[in-house]
Amino acid sequence: MTKQCRQCSKTYKIDKKDLEFYKRIKVPESTMCPDCRQQLRAAFRNERCLYQRKCDLCKKDIISFYHPDKDYIVYCHDCWWSDKWDSTDFGQEFDFNKSFFDQFLELRKKVPIISLTAGNNTNSDYVANSFYNKNCYLVSGSDYNEDCYYLTNSQRCKNCLDNIFILQCELCYESMDIENCFNCSYLQNCKDCNDSMFLFDCRGCTNCILSSNLRKGEYIFLNKQETKESFNKKKQQLLDDLFNNKKKVIEKFNEVKGKAIVKYTNFINSEKCLGDYLVNCEDIYHSFDVEDGHKGKNIYYALDVKDCYDISCVGFNCSLNYEGMSGVKTNNVKFYNGSFRSHHLEYCMLCYDSSECFGCTSLKNHKQFCILNKQYEEDEYKKIKIKIIDYMKETGEYGEFFPMKLSPLAYNESLANEYYPLSKEEVKSRNWNWQNLEKKEIDKNLPICKECNNNFNIVSQEKDFYKHLK
Repeated sequence: MTKQCRQCSKTYKIDKKDLEFYKRIKVPESTMCPDCRQQLRAAFRNERCLYQRKCDLCKKDIISFYHPDKDYIVYCHDCWWSDKWDSTDFGQEFDFNKSFFDQFLELRKKVPIISLTAGNNTNSDYVANSFYNKNCYLVSGSDYNEDCYYLTNSQRCKNCLDNIFILQCELCYESMDIENCFNCSYLQNCKDCNDSMFLFDCRGCTNCILSSNLRKGEYIFLNKQETKESFNKKKQQLLDDLFNNKKKVIEKFNEVKGKAIVKYTNFINSEKCLGDYLVNCEDIYHSFDVEDGHKGKNIYYALDVKDCYDISCVGFNCSLNYEGMSGVKTNNVKFYNGSFRSHHLEYCMLCYDSSECFGCTSLKNHKQFCILNKQYEEDEYKKIKIKIIDYMKETGEYGEFFPMKLSPLAYNESLANEYYPLSKEEVKSRNWNWQNLEKKEIDKNLPICKECNNNFNIVSQEKDFYKHLK
């Protein structure tokens, strides 16, 4: 079956397996193509735009996803989790004369939201969507790291800086998609490498530079075997070039990558799959950066998921999820943004340890049988929920993710603008929100970025890292 996307007007296909999944979870077919669905979900996730503001309860200065000019009530981590308030105190009855999404937005403006999605971090205030980190700064979507800076989607690393998608690495810099590497810089698609630089698709290498497709190599420079003495001499020359003309070295590395033999896709122990960077997957289609995935489609950055469609940034035992962004340990949840250790939820945002709820936000402490944050008895909840879904089907709201107007973020603050970049004019033409950031006066005594012409800060730990790696 071929359909036309209601947003971009491109055609997309719905196959037999898709229809079987929709029937299984009792939702209508989507009216948008997979890319537009992913773009919409990503517009609800902030990874790098952090602001200083005050907690609306304790009035302390905090770091938050939300700009001070946003008309949301924002609590710091301690206040949000405290017993000083209850999310069901803001509950409201469903009005069958109004749009569901309008009512949800009204509720969302009343119920406090947590300043950052983060927890159990030590000396790591400037982290986002990250947990169990120690002495980390500006890391996002990364967990169990120590003394790391500027990481994205990285796990169990130590003393690493400026990396994306790295796992169990130490003293690594400017690398992407690497695992179990030590003291390495400028690596891509590498595993089990030590004391190396500028490698592409290498495994088990030590003291190798500017090379590709190596397996268990040592003292190799530009894919040629060297003696230890000649290698060290060329390495020193490369380090000198890095200081004097880094652009030239990067161009040389791009030449090396251009000549490399490239695997058709990055699959490891995966079968009946379509996508890239899939590990231990089966029956996973049009999906990327997934590990331990079974039976699903349109999945982006996920770990341990089963029977899921159209989800992003989720993991740790998620099943029967549909149209969701940011979830951990969830079962049978649909149309959600932020669902943690919960099950049987629909159209919920930032709900923790909850079940059997519909159209709720900021729930915690094991809430159950709530609609628009109002508590019901089980039988009454089930009757009203069915009635609301029927009403939403009539209004054309049921079966779609939250519309862009419900995102607490401006488009240029969200992950969507990284993967689907739009200009301010394009965003405004679609009636989406754009955050006008204040242009600060340039201080010539501080570093100035050559790309955006703004000041930036180099923290002391970063300087120490550069010195250590030379």
